[in-house]
Amino acid sequence: MISHTLSSKSLLTASLFLALASSNAIADSWTVTQGTTVGTDTTITQTSSSGGSVQTINGINLNGSNGTINDTSTQNVNVGEHAITLDQKTGTANSSQAVNRASAHTINGLTQDITITRGPNNLKLNQNNSVGSSNSQAVNEAISSTETGAIINKLTQKIDGASSISLQMVQSGSSTNIQAGNLIRSSALSTTADAVTQTTNVGGTKLQQDTTTNSIQASNALIMLGGSSAAGGKIKQTFSGTFFDALGYTFKQTGVNNSIQALNYAGVTIP
Repeated sequence: MISHTLSSKSLLTASLFLALASSNAIADSWTVTQGTTVGTDTTITQTSSSGGSVQTINGINLNGSNGTINDTSTQNVNVGEHAITLDQKTGTANSSQAVNRASAHTINGLTQDITITRGPNNLKLNQNNSVGSSNSQAVNEAISSTETGAIINKLTQKIDGASSISLQMVQSGSSTNIQAGNLIRSSALSTTADAVTQTTNVGGTKLQQDTTTNSIQASNALIMLGGSSAAGGKIKQTFSGTFFDALGYTFKQTGVNNSIQALNYAGVTIP
């Protein structure tokens, strides 16, 4: 086994993205510490992007066949008194945006955390009415591959916002897209209680879908991969906040088809 340690801290002047995809057959094992302090209101935008394009503030991208994220790895974004918007626009397809994002074969221990100290400010995810399909947006996202033996053994995802913070998601005219505060995609999780947790603590949440098809919005979401071969496991999902924010509602669907809105969701993608 090859083991590495990497640490990075910066102001938000560029995305921190660790891309360590190796074709070696031996396991590639990394301990990663990433921290970013946001100094201003920030918008991250994808337009006409495709083919697995990714935007993230803190990113870990390991080989899906043997890459391992070691225990004690962390990704932290301190937003302070500012707002973050993820925006996917016209023609974007098969692409991802996240504040913290990690992808590997195995995750043995990772904490993903975003902190907002004071509002009123928003965490906003937006997919506009001319965006393409198979996109995802998340505040925290963790992915383990569908390769044999892939698993998430220990993971903490947390959105820690003040009572005046609003988590907002808007999908318009899109299909097979996902938006989530905390998002996990995996075919196997630890069977140990509380080893894998998702926590959203905000003042309120707004979920809005307009003419979407086969799409998902959730404050906390586990998307189960692998179909009938999925191994299962245990997860704890917690939402804390008001059911109605200052905009007057939590859930709103207009003209949608086969789409889901939830505070906590665990299940497959919508066929």
